[in-house]
Amino acid sequence: MLANPSAGIIVALAATCPESHLKDKLDPDLLIKAPLLARWSDVAFLAYQEQCRLTDQPVANLRYILQSKVVNKRTYQAIREILQRSNPLQPSTAEMWCLEFSVDKPEAKALIATPNGYGIAWLLLRHRRQLGWKGITKVTVLVNASHQKSEEPNAEGPHLLFEVADI
Repeated sequence: MLANPSAGIIVALAATCPESHLKDKLDPDLLIKAPLLARWSDVAFLAYQEQCRLTDQPVANLRYILQSKVVNKRTYQAIREILQRSNPLQPSTAEMWCLEFSVDKPEAKALIATPNGYGIAWLLLRHRRQLGWKGITKVTVLVNASHQKSEEPNAEGPHLLFEVADI
């Protein structure tokens, strides 16, 4: 996870919840001992808050959360369905392109309902005391030609940019 508090952005690289990493490596009984940091959103917020402290920036400046290299299969499938319905530029005319959806559009609502999206919503809700009342205002999907063909996420993305603002 990367953060730039002065720009108000959190960048999650291939985000997964801590619990998913521990399931493969630890005895299941040990998972019960770390319930407060079981979600990506909690870890991301603590890291962002610390970066804000170190750079003397207000935590409430958060404006963007970029989910770079989406690896969650449910989120990836939702992105592929949106791509098929939206019919973006053909791969021969662009190597990478973006599709922007305001929060009132069904595509944005569908992406917010994915594991990656509700992680963002949960972060905003759970930490509203520090962030203020914020909501997602726009979701941008950044994709390349391989995402229309591949059934699985790959090293080049796709990426989701969630814009947030005071509500």
